[in-house]
Amino acid sequence: MAQRLAMEPYGLNPAWRSGATPDALRAAVETLGASGKPLVFKPAHCSGGRGITLITANSDLDIIFKLTAENYSGTTDFLVEEYAEGTEHSVSGLVADGTARILGVTDKYLEGPLSASWATTVPSARTDAQVAELKRAAERAVLAVGLRTGGFHVDLRFTAAGPVVLEIGGRLGGDLINSHLIPLSRQGAVRPYESLLTLLTTGQLPGELTEPAQGAAMVLLPKAGRPVTELVRTALAHPRVTLAAGWPGTDSVVAVVVTEDPAELPAAVADIRKLIP
Repeated sequence: MAQRLAMEPYGLNPAWRSGATPDALRAAVETLGASGKPLVFKPAHCSGGRGITLITANSDLDIIFKLTAENYSGTTDFLVEEYAEGTEHSVSGLVADGTARILGVTDKYLEGPLSASWATTVPSARTDAQVAELKRAAERAVLAVGLRTGGFHVDLRFTAAGPVVLEIGGRLGGDLINSHLIPLSRQGAVRPYESLLTLLTTGQLPGELTEPAQGAAMVLLPKAGRPVTELVRTALAHPRVTLAAGWPGTDSVVAVVVTEDPAELPAAVADIRKLIP
């Protein structure tokens, strides 16, 4: 809720309401549901998507309210938001004394609403103007919530009306973005974790960055009953795959894809995905 309040002046929020009781939940759904758009329920103080669900006309709001049990603060606080239709992105960067430096803008490939991403690509395939909008939104969001020194990731949707912020994290994000994808796409010229250590020890941010010279992606390949070793071997046989391994905590293998031309990355990701029977 604090993030939503901080970003409200910048127009980076979907329509939203907060509350802490079943009656407040019903009131929020009645108010926001008048638009006819899908709604999303989010227990406050949660991470990793715990307790988040879509609210439909057939939803039992009493059952949905019980998802506040996922709230690690012990409260029943929640948000209800309009579902932001659009492409999903993550912006990675560093911040120091009110200056944000963007290290990379990624595209997320999803199977459907609220699903986990099955691929993450750097750089974004959005137009230069749209990428600039995503960067500007991320910078505003980071500064609005008071992040001052360290790493960050901002997850956004690019809607018909422009960027909407889904979440702000006060750390460098996962999905191999900072450990593999940004260094590969920038041919080793930028290594986010090293840049973060430099910032924390010297106070220095990296200089302004040009757009990545290469394309890099992580693609999750469901095992579909096959042994990990077989799927890893199949993935590594593809000329664009530089690394493949079992993805911890999932029933998938992750493949890291690199293209010399960033424009070729979406087609390469689609080609890798065809390795699934």
